[in-house]
Amino acid sequence: MSNKKKNNNYATDKTTVAKQQEKKAKSSKKAKGIIKQVLLITLAVLLIGGVITGFVFLMRACSKTPEMPDYQSPTAGVFRESHVVEIKVKGYDNVIEIVLYRDEAHKTVDFLVNALASSKYEGKEINISTSASNKYVTITNGEEGNVKGEFYDNNGSTQNNISHVAGVITMHKTGAAQSSGYDFDILLAADASKNGTQAAVGFVKEVEDLEFIQKLVDEYRASKTVTSTTTSTEIFFGTNSSIKVTADELATEHKTIDRTFIPKTTGTYKFKSSEFVSLAITENGVKLTPVDAAAKLADGIEYELYADREYTVTLGVEGLKANTSYKVIISGEVFQNGDNTVTFPKVETSTDTSTNTSTGETTTREETYKFTAHANATYIFKSKDSKVKITVIDGDKTVGEAGTEVKVALEAGKTYDIYMTTTDKAATSYVVSITEKVVYAGNNTITIVSADKASGVTYTEYVFAAEKTGTYKFDLLSNSGSTLSNAKKVAIYKGETLVGEKYAYLVKGEVYTVRVMTESLASGTSYRVVVKEPVLSVGQNEVIITKNEAGKDDKGNAVAGKNTAVQYFTPSVDGKHVFGCTDLDFEVEIWDGDTKLGTKQADLVKDKQYTIKLVGKEVSGEPNKLVQGKFYYITVQQPVLTVSTNEIEVVDTEATFIFETASGAIYSIKEKDNALKDGKIEIFDEDGTKIEQDLDYIVLEKGVKYQIKITKPEGSDGNFSIVIDEALPIIESVTVREK
Repeated sequence: MSNKKKNNNYATDKTTVAKQQEKKAKSSKKAKGIIKQVLLITLAVLLIGGVITGFVFLMRACSKTPEMPDYQSPTAGVFRESHVVEIKVKGYDNVIEIVLYRDEAHKTVDFLVNALASSKYEGKEINISTSASNKYVTITNGEEGNVKGEFYDNNGSTQNNISHVAGVITMHKTGAAQSSGYDFDILLAADASKNGTQAAVGFVKEVEDLEFIQKLVDEYRASKTVTSTTTSTEIFFGTNSSIKVTADELATEHKTIDRTFIPKTTGTYKFKSSEFVSLAITENGVKLTPVDAAAKLADGIEYELYADREYTVTLGVEGLKANTSYKVIISGEVFQNGDNTVTFPKVETSTDTSTNTSTGETTTREETYKFTAHANATYIFKSKDSKVKITVIDGDKTVGEAGTEVKVALEAGKTYDIYMTTTDKAATSYVVSITEKVVYAGNNTITIVSADKASGVTYTEYVFAAEKTGTYKFDLLSNSGSTLSNAKKVAIYKGETLVGEKYAYLVKGEVYTVRVMTESLASGTSYRVVVKEPVLSVGQNEVIITKNEAGKDDKGNAVAGKNTAVQYFTPSVDGKHVFGCTDLDFEVEIWDGDTKLGTKQADLVKDKQYTIKLVGKEVSGEPNKLVQGKFYYITVQQPVLTVSTNEIEVVDTEATFIFETASGAIYSIKEKDNALKDGKIEIFDEDGTKIEQDLDYIVLEKGVKYQIKITKPEGSDGNFSIVIDEALPIIESVTVREK
């Protein structure tokens, strides 16, 4: 019994154990689940925290602004040189040496070194702007490329400590942050605005090399300025002597410029300027002595000069700018035709404005000026405000009585004293006008006086002597040179016979009367009569046919008349000149006196006057005739080529032209439209030795007259456009070595 019980007990214990074990297992499983959940929650928290921390850190990092570089000058020697680049310019012995700093811009320097070492720049131009505001030159190879340069504005990702001072090499940009390609700039002057906006990569180490680059710039800009700027070589009496100095005149080897002055009256002239540094006057190479040798130009330097003589005025130009106008004021107690300002000494202070209080007498101020007559003619001296009395004196003889308007006959070439007085005390300056009753070829100032506006008077007369035979043009303009709006005119008479209005065919040696119609002109006002002689100039000339050269039919209509019109031409250079007419029914003949030199072209001598005839070509045995009132256009081509596009005509098989260089540099000489084809352009030096070089880039010396021979191909009409340009400096070679 007991054993069974034991078994029962055994059985009962076994079940209990099993239950306990099952319960324990459940408890263990539950605990493990709890731990796992805790671990998962902890891990999740850690992950979320890490993400948040990383995000915050990233946001902080992204929002942080990099510090601006501490820009250093390469001259301080704080950068390590990685490469040396040598650039040889064609036609010069100079070699530009550049050092590169890879540590400061390694991507850009590697990019640039590969390009420089691959001959991409040889034969290319150094680009120079004609604008003086551009303080750099650009080395370019004409190819497109792209490199993300190292500079602050390029997403703020890189630092570049090289300051943009003179001589720095920096990558050229078109505007966008990452627009740098194969082009790079050499700075001629500091430009702090490029710091942080362009990748600086190197430096022109030697001062001499930078000076050489500046020389290239100066020569190039000088050549461009000279060809595009017309500078007056003459200065004039008065306050409007505006003098423009060209870039060529301001080249480093120049310290002075020369201008011409031709006084109209014998007397003392004062030259004054606060802008030019010095002034000297010579006549035929002889230096004149000023009235006061110690006088300063800023205060005025006086010289005794003679009427109608040509003087050379030499002005110091140091410190001046190219293509900028400066003034020299020329004054003196001398009179010219037209309006003149007379300055009287100031009146002593007085409570009585009309009399001297101490004596009771009227105060009279007086001045004497000089005037030289230009012709045997009648001159009218007039006080424009009627407050100045005028007396004209020849030596010790009075030839013009005192009055506010004096009309007197004077002798050509003679200098007179003009004695003037005034009792007016209100002003110190008054205007006295001088009207000469003679007009000449060129500009003539006339003043309408009260007699010209008297009742029944419709015109004022002047004398004109023709020095050439041909058609003259007479224009009436305002004194400033503008066209008058009203219908005012000039008529030309021979005795009482009208020979023309505005245009007139005049005969050499004959004297004519020029009538200026005064109905609508203002009394006391100055006007300008411009007389143009029948003289041709280089280029295209407008020639009108007057009734003297043509005719009218029975109804008074203009008809064809003569078959020849006469003009004149004085060449400024020796050589073969070509003449043409745009009307193909006419041709041009060149005459030297009674000798015909040729049709269309002839070798002419400098400064000699030739007769040029426009002649109708024959049709069925009869020559074409000129038509009254019709304009014909005569072209004149001189044997000179300039830095520009030259429209030329080669009449024979070949023609030789002169080309004088303004500076020593590389030039390009081409035919614009490839019209030469089988023809050719050849260039010879002053000794006639042919220069064997590619005319696209030919090195010429400064101030040398070269001969350019144009040979036209068979069947060509001989009309060509020859383009001469002072080319940008050309890179001959580039070498790169690593340090």
